[in-house]
Amino acid sequence: GNPLTDLMPHHDRLLHVLVIGENLATIGHLHPEDFPAQQPEHGFAVNYRFPSAGRYLLAVDAMQGMAKLSRQFILKVGGQPSMPPPVNDFNARQCVKGHPETAPDQYLETITLATSSGDCDTDYAVTLIRPGPVLKAQEGLRLQFHVEKGGKPVTDLSPYLAAAVHLAIVPAQFDHLLHEHGFAGDGQQAYPAAMDHSQHAMPMAQMDHSQHAMPMSQMDHSQHAMPMDMAGMSHHAPPPAAFGPRLSTEAIVFDQPGRYRLFAQFKHAGQIIVAGFLLEIEEGFADADARQIELRLQAGQLQPDRIQVEAGDQVVLRIASDSAADFHVHGYQLERRLSPGQTNEMRFTANLTGRFDFELHAAGTTREIGALEVYPAGALPEPGS
Repeated sequence: GNPLTDLMPHHDRLLHVLVIGENLATIGHLHPEDFPAQQPEHGFAVNYRFPSAGRYLLAVDAMQGMAKLSRQFILKVGGQPSMPPPVNDFNARQCVKGHPETAPDQYLETITLATSSGDCDTDYAVTLIRPGPVLKAQEGLRLQFHVEKGGKPVTDLSPYLAAAVHLAIVPAQFDHLLHEHGFAGDGQQAYPAAMDHSQHAMPMAQMDHSQHAMPMSQMDHSQHAMPMDMAGMSHHAPPPAAFGPRLSTEAIVFDQPGRYRLFAQFKHAGQIIVAGFLLEIEEGFADADARQIELRLQAGQLQPDRIQVEAGDQVVLRIASDSAADFHVHGYQLERRLSPGQTNEMRFTANLTGRFDFELHAAGTTREIGALEVYPAGALPEPGS
C-alpha cells in the first residue's frame, strides 16, 4: 500500500498511458510530462478527450529498477456520439496521414486509424511483412513494416520516445493490451554468426511430455480492471538518428489464438504516424510435437546451462526458479519474467541457427548464464558426443 518512490524513466518518460477504444480503431499515447502544470502533489495526471461513448482499455506502464510495471483498466464512457462499429480491414498495406507533434515526441489528441483506401500517392504507405503465411500462438513472432511516402521509401525516420517504433496489441475480446517496441532495419543485425559445430555441448535434458499450460490473467469485470505481471525491459540498442524504410518488432508472443489489432506508432519529419493492422493468430503447436526441456535456476546458476536443438524444432522451455528475474534469449529476442515457486514456460520455433546467449536480468545486473545452440536440420550431435 506504500507509494513507489523509485520509478525510473523508460523510453524518455516516467509513465506511459495508452488508451484504446473497444472498436480497436482509436489510440491515445500520453504521459504526465505532457501536462506539467496539472500534476498533483502525489501521483500523476493526464488529460484525455474521449472521442465517443463506449468502453476503453487504459494501460499504464512504468519502470522500477529492471522491471516494467503495468496496470490495465476498463473505462466506461457515456454521452454522445456512440462509438462506431469495428472495421474488419485485413489489408497488409495501409495508407495513413501524419499528425504534427505538439512538442518533441508529443501528440495529445486521439488518433483514429485510416482505412487502406486512403491516398497512398501523397500520404504514408505502411506495409506489414509477416514472417510466414500463418501466424501461430505461443511462438515468438517478429513482424516487419516497410514505410513509403509519395511512392518512395522513407529513409529518414527518427526515434520516437527512444524507440524506432512503439506497438500496442489488443485482442478482439478486449481483455488486455501488450505494449511492445521495435527497432530499425530488418532485425538481421541482431542475429549472431553461425556456430562452430566442432564444439560439442552437454547432452540435452530428457524431454518431459507432461502437460503444462501457461495461465493467463483473468479480468475481473466487476472491477473493470486487469492487473498485469511485471515484464522485463527491452535490451536492444537505441535507434540511430535516421533510419528506414524497414522497421522490425521484438519477438511478440500471442498467448492465445484469435483476432488481434496491432497499432504501430513511429515518427517522421516531426509527424507522429500510426498504422493499424488486423492479425489472425492460429492455434500454436501442441506439447506432444515439441522438444520439451526442463531448466532449473538456483542461486543464479542455470542447469543445464547449454541446450541443443535443430532448426525447425518446436521448443518448450520450462524454467523453475528460486527467485524473480527476467530470462532473456538473445537473437530470438524472447523474454520471460520468472516467478519463484512456479514453472515458467517459454515456447518458440527454432528458425535461426547459431549460438544464442541466455541472459539473466535481476537487481539491476545482467549476467550470461547459458546458451541455446541451434544446429542445421540433421546436424544435431548425438547425446554424449
